[in-house]
Amino acid sequence: MLRILQVCSSLGMGGVEKNVQTIAEAMPREVFEVSVCATDCWGARGENLARKGFQTTCLEGDIGSIRGVLKDIDPHIMMIHRAGGRERKWDTILRAGNNHRRTIVEHNVFGIPDTGPTDGLIDLHLHKSMTSYLKFQRLARDRNYERINRHAVLYNLLDIKEIQRVETTELARVQTRMNCGIKEGEVLFLRVGRSDLAKWGDMLTFALPHIIELVPNARFLFVGVPSSRRAYFQRRFGERVLCLNDTISDDKLMSLYRSADILLHSSRIGESFGYSIAEGMACGLPVIVNSTPWADNAQIELVDHMRTGIVANTPRGMAEAAGYIARNKDTRMVMGEAGAARRDWDAGRGSESLGRYVLDLLAQKGEDVTDLYHIARNWVVSPSKEDVGQYVESYAQRLKRVWNAIPPSRSAIGPAFSRARWFAFDATHIAFGRLSRAFSKPACSQSHVGT
Repeated sequence: MLRILQVCSSLGMGGVEKNVQTIAEAMPREVFEVSVCATDCWGARGENLARKGFQTTCLEGDIGSIRGVLKDIDPHIMMIHRAGGRERKWDTILRAGNNHRRTIVEHNVFGIPDTGPTDGLIDLHLHKSMTSYLKFQRLARDRNYERINRHAVLYNLLDIKEIQRVETTELARVQTRMNCGIKEGEVLFLRVGRSDLAKWGDMLTFALPHIIELVPNARFLFVGVPSSRRAYFQRRFGERVLCLNDTISDDKLMSLYRSADILLHSSRIGESFGYSIAEGMACGLPVIVNSTPWADNAQIELVDHMRTGIVANTPRGMAEAAGYIARNKDTRMVMGEAGAARRDWDAGRGSESLGRYVLDLLAQKGEDVTDLYHIARNWVVSPSKEDVGQYVESYAQRLKRVWNAIPPSRSAIGPAFSRARWFAFDATHIAFGRLSRAFSKPACSQSHVGT
């Protein structure tokens, strides 16, 4: 039995934490025993894991106490989940892992290389998507980072089988829509994310009037909306736009996916993976996204243009795409079925990929894992190096496969004056928020939406 200790900053309900929980639950029990440690904050994911029998702990900011955790658990593998760049906290943790002679794996959230000395202690770096890996390659060249051969791709894990195991009856779907005030014949557009300005994309803000013009029976349900945008939507669109907090349960979130018709997604910083997109697709929703190659951009990796959804790079284009899918029910069904059939990030496949990586690392270090290799004889790494290479080569063409052949551009997100007004408003809001936090005790986020 091989022991894996996952280390992350928080065990709340963000995307990293969702991935940590899914890995713990999905790793084959006949080979691996998984424990979890949060460095700073406890939360709902920690409670879920503890309730399911996983050993969990929180350092509550006392980073040095990781040494005691390593001594108690004595893991074969320490897997850290972090942004990627150098941080003093992770320097301490990496040195502690190295002192215990542990094999160390990193799941890199944002494709950022660590150019510090402790990066050399990491045996394997895994990126959340091929697009995030592509971003890492660019940054590595710019920063003269040399250990590229230690980097590979492992998607965030999503339990697609469990999501699709629950069959939604038409009665349950109608009931959910009625509870949200959606009338028969209305087209329900869903957007799911955190109520964080950094994660919000104003292309969606500017697209709304155009969508309403082209789809008069459109209704909108947004889960996780910054307070400023929520007030604006309520003031301008009234009951046509329903905004919910991002603290809803996973079960309720799944019922919303299953009751919607189309998933909308827009983020100013893009996605290094995009849990809400993957979840929506697993529930059979066609997805409309915009491309953000200047930031993270995995949304155009998850969404195949005109196959599982549409990539549109202007507010008007997003509205036209929405109108096209809304008017063509057959297209909507075909796109939804194609998205539901994607298995690239399925938890079963991902856990076997991670397991194979772990066994290979231990074998390279001289550990006798022969018996475990027999159990894992059919496990393969996915995506493979060849898959990643092909994606990297085709990325430029993928950027061109968009609605109306309009390429991505920061200036195309919306009218210049409106963008400037929102920017000024947001900058003031962020500045006051930072000032407030500077004079108060930091609290863990309890967002219940993993994106």
